[in-house]
Amino acid sequence: MVQKIDLNNQELWTRIYGGEAFYVPYSIIATQDSGCIISGIRYDSINYQIKDVSEGFVMKLDKDGNQVFTQLFENGRPKSLKATCFPNPAQDELHFELPSNESMEIILTEPMGRVVKSWTNYRSLSTLTISDLPPGCYFYHIKTKTKQYSGKFVKTG
Repeated sequence: MVQKIDLNNQELWTRIYGGEAFYVPYSIIATQDSGCIISGIRYDSINYQIKDVSEGFVMKLDKDGNQVFTQLFENGRPKSLKATCFPNPAQDELHFELPSNESMEIILTEPMGRVVKSWTNYRSLSTLTISDLPPGCYFYHIKTKTKQYSGKFVKTG
């Protein structure tokens, strides 16, 4: 969780990052655009025994707390990033965390490939409502201008 507080000790915004991961910041540096760069360690809170201890991260936030990019490091080298879907299983809401905050299209399909829902102009960590879907297994397909991601999630009753 990151909070931006003004000089009068008034909260401007609060954001939660990470989904199923636990981010431990070690340094936060203000940037000239009123945003910040945060670096630290990332732990998987579901499978907390990460091979070789943990992953380092660098995250850039804009002045409104929007995640502009995130880069993970493993053994001192940049790690390939993927889309994270959470919670999984989900009941009413679904979120995706992606390495950048660029606009994307998300398409949900049932196991036979029929499209059941789609969204355009989605931004990382925004809320998607899935309460109208029946329980079952679904696949997601994410398209950005430069990359594509896919995976599956379970919708509970």
